Amino acid sequence: MGETSPDTVIDSLTGLPGRPAITRALTSDDGPVSVGAVLFIDLDRFKWVNDSMGHQLGDEVLKAASRRLLEAVRQDDVVARFGGDEFVIIMAPIKSVADTTSMARRIVEALSQTMSIENRQIVVGASIGIAIMSDGLDPELLLRQADLALYEAKRRGRGRHVIFDHRLAAMADHRVRIERSIRSAVDEQWLSLHYQPIISLRTDGIVGFEALARLIDPELGPISPAEFIPLAGEIGCMKVMGRHLRRQLMVDAALARQTWPEVSLAFNLSPAETEDRDLADIIGTECEEFGVDPTSLTLELSEDMLVQDRGWLERTLVRLREMGCRISLDDFGTGRASLTSVKKLPIDEIKIDRSFVTDIGKSRFNQATCEAILLLANALDATVVAEGIETHEEADLLRQIGIHHGQGYLFAKPAPVDWSAAELPVSLQAVD
Repeated sequence: MGETSPDTVIDSLTGLPGRPAITRALTSDDGPVSVGAVLFIDLDRFKWVNDSMGHQLGDEVLKAASRRLLEAVRQDDVVARFGGDEFVIIMAPIKSVADTTSMARRIVEALSQTMSIENRQIVVGASIGIAIMSDGLDPELLLRQADLALYEAKRRGRGRHVIFDHRLAAMADHRVRIERSIRSAVDEQWLSLHYQPIISLRTDGIVGFEALARLIDPELGPISPAEFIPLAGEIGCMKVMGRHLRRQLMVDAALARQTWPEVSLAFNLSPAETEDRDLADIIGTECEEFGVDPTSLTLELSEDMLVQDRGWLERTLVRLREMGCRISLDDFGTGRASLTSVKKLPIDEIKIDRSFVTDIGKSRFNQATCEAILLLANALDATVVAEGIETHEEADLLRQIGIHHGQGYLFAKPAPVDWSAAELPVSLQAVD
């Protein structure tokens, strides 16, 4: 992929000005421009295009995106390539903030239109962060503000624009602190596993436990998995964290097997881990090292991991299954995977996302979704687990439908487990 360096005047790939032009556009002879806006643009699906279709085609996408940006802006606006798949537009002057939001919508629409490149139909889309210029603001600070707004736009789901405000600065400071905690978590032993039981809806007996990662920073306190896991993936720490947690689970699985040989432990595989083509060998070696029978393990992967056609993932899962591990498809119904991709993989279990379980008695759609997933699972000879069960009404209705297993706060909250104890540390009473 063509790159642009901080000192490049004209980007050789796109023909757009480079970063120096951004600073010049943000500064006049009298100092910073007083009325205007910075739009920081990131192509949403470019990494996937670049990785799956090749850098040459990725370069063509960048050229096409550059042309569309030039067509979308006003005559006096500056369009520059910041680097990679990031672009910056300087709008000066502007009459109101509405000028910037109108421009942002126009750009998102333009970059969301299909690109015909080398006989391929490609859609990338864009997210945009906006910073409003005011007297005395340093160009670097403006770019930083626009970048923070861009991050928030992507966090909210991409394909949108966000205008910087000081709340975003506070959020950025919080993110830095969480990121620092993530980078220290393994070495400082701040990571642990809590376990939530999986219950047979037919017998009410415990059939397994799901391992859930927990991060407790001595200064910040407990950090939500919904916050630290996606961020760990973004900053490239998920593979290291996953290996640490997986080895911790192996210790627990070996202990559990001695006292509770029928109990299966489930854990999530992160996208970073499934990228490792030696994953089956690694897990096999870990099972031997810790004395764990692979048949006591269930490996969960998210539906979105199946979107890309990765032959090695199918081969890896087949090998893991041959070793005795069970394969579970987590949060089913919320991702983008096709039924064809589900059919191709060795799936032993499908987990219904909690969004289809909550208030199932009041939602015909949720009930129909659970029924359809059960039909699909039966065709695959797979077990169904309903997640997020919180009321007896939900559990009773899922039983009537025929769902096999369930987990949720109705049965128990995730908690640390002493696997050497004489009794399983779970009461099958609803928790407060």
